[in-house]
Amino acid sequence: MEYTNPKIPEGINTTTEHPLKEFFILTTGVLALIAIVIFLLGLSAQTIARQIPFQMELDLAKKYKVEPSTNPEIQKYLQKLANRLADAQDLSKTLKTDSPVTVHFFDDNIVNAFATLGGNIIIYRGLLEKLSSENALAMVMSHEIAHIKLRHPIMALGRGVVIGLAISAITGASGQGLTNDILGDAGLLTILKFGRDQEIEADKIGLAAVAKVYGHTNGTTDLFDMFNQLSKGDQQLPQFLSSHPQNESRIKYIKQFSIDNNLTAKGKILLMPKIIRKYLESTRDQNPKRKKK
Repeated sequence: MEYTNPKIPEGINTTTEHPLKEFFILTTGVLALIAIVIFLLGLSAQTIARQIPFQMELDLAKKYKVEPSTNPEIQKYLQKLANRLADAQDLSKTLKTDSPVTVHFFDDNIVNAFATLGGNIIIYRGLLEKLSSENALAMVMSHEIAHIKLRHPIMALGRGVVIGLAISAITGASGQGLTNDILGDAGLLTILKFGRDQEIEADKIGLAAVAKVYGHTNGTTDLFDMFNQLSKGDQQLPQFLSSHPQNESRIKYIKQFSIDNNLTAKGKILLMPKIIRKYLESTRDQNPKRKKK
């Protein structure tokens, strides 16, 4: 049998399509897949944030230094109260750390308090001046501790940062650079924005913890009566109320929550401790340099 090589047709190994067409198709497909993954991660950012180890949040917060309190005794009292409320919320067990909350007291007449990264809570002198009882103070502090328990500060950094921190946690890389542009030089003094639903969540857990510590919720709504008075004047309301329902609605909600969860509203109202009352009285007529807001 005689074998002959057949003639190969011209152009059998070439295509009439532009050589870059397949490259663009593959590139477009890969980019579309990446976009879909990022979109899906963005939708689940809040769920992802809760899975980021709290230790990573603590490490981020250590980068920012806060000046020591001008009144260590008041800060010691506030820290002790915070520890009691944190224990009532099982915070150490939830976040898997022995010291999940650090309180910072500032001698400034800003009427505010807020929670930020790494379990840090900022409380201003101006707020203490407006509060009528330790019970009202406990409600403020317990509310902020609940934000920490629910990981709201790290959620508030934004979807992109949350996703980046999650990837850093998985790979073991440092996530510090991801928050530099957001926090800037303000560091722990940055006030993070929490949504209405997050505020309501914090109210639930915070109120239950106050009832556990004091045995009742009496005095907690005094806080909102004070805010009502402020809103009638020229003073700006505290930042942590900016995304929350109106005070009247909030008082009704807290009372209903107490009823639904069998939390008694009858109990002894405690005055602010003597150390705070004495300090506020001794400085009331002075004119220290403080920021005005």
